Amino acid sequence: MPKMMALEINPDFKAGKGQAESLKQLKATFKSKSLPEVTAMENVRNSQGMLRVKVAAPVTAPVVTQLEDMPDNQLKLMMLSAGILPEGKVTRDEVIALLRAKMDEIDFGEKAAN
Repeated sequence: MPKMMALEINPDFKAGKGQAESLKQLKATFKSKSLPEVTAMENVRNSQGMLRVKVAAPVTAPVVTQLEDMPDNQLKLMMLSAGILPEGKVTRDEVIALLRAKMDEIDFGEKAAN
């Protein structure tokens, strides 16, 4: 299955000589739909800037500040990055306690004055 892309009318497009009528007609008849990537890119190129690829909103991970709110996978990654290797099965509460103890060992020094 080819990668699909959606197109939309470019709101930043400024119609030049002879393009005003084409843009007006495009706005009246254009319906956004998914097209194969090659076809979509060809349509964008042939539209002389009237169309653009519709960009989906980026997926962002929620910012979590408390260890208790973190999903298990993030806790596992934190354990590995802190150098904690579990011995046998450990509970979620034990993992959080180990991480807190490891983070308490970190001490920031004072900023040197110039």
